[in-house]
Amino acid sequence: MDSEFSRAWRGDPVDEELLRRAAAGDPAARDRFARYCYGWVTHWAARMLPPADAEDAVQEVLLQALRDLGQVRSSDYFCHWLHTLTVRICVRLRGRRARCPVESLDGAEGEPLEFPANPATQPETRLLDGLFREQVRHAVHHLSEPYRLTVTLHYFDGLPATEIARRQRVPPATVRTRLFTARQMLQRRLAF
Repeated sequence: MDSEFSRAWRGDPVDEELLRRAAAGDPAARDRFARYCYGWVTHWAARMLPPADAEDAVQEVLLQALRDLGQVRSSDYFCHWLHTLTVRICVRLRGRRARCPVESLDGAEGEPLEFPANPATQPETRLLDGLFREQVRHAVHHLSEPYRLTVTLHYFDGLPATEIARRQRVPPATVRTRLFTARQMLQRRLAF
């Protein structure tokens, strides 16, 4: 069975009704639209930017796409429109990073700077954050036991590879290999 993603990737037009309803602000259609676009945008951004910047680009592209969806004149051109938007935002982020190198956020005394919490008042931001968290949880849940446990201990509990190795009674190199392999599996699973 073909997914909407694979049909559109082959050049078939995107569901015109989905685009119309999402552009009109229908929450269910916007949610479906974001899920529909996430794989493409992640794939394209990951090929143009380092992982941390690619994540920023994906969020920015999806928010911009949700705002500008009314500009798409025909579903036949949607894939091209989304790709162009992704490339434009990735190029802008890459240029911004080149002009403004990232420096340490530690204060002069070595204390980390504290920033006020972002209230994330935009509904699109909350929607996309929730979608992404749910997709990651689902993907991690489907990893086999050694990978799932290693990923959970490292990324969710914040343990270093040496501590995970001690707890699992395996060499640290095994933990690093499991993390590497798990990242590849998650990347494939999350890229649709």
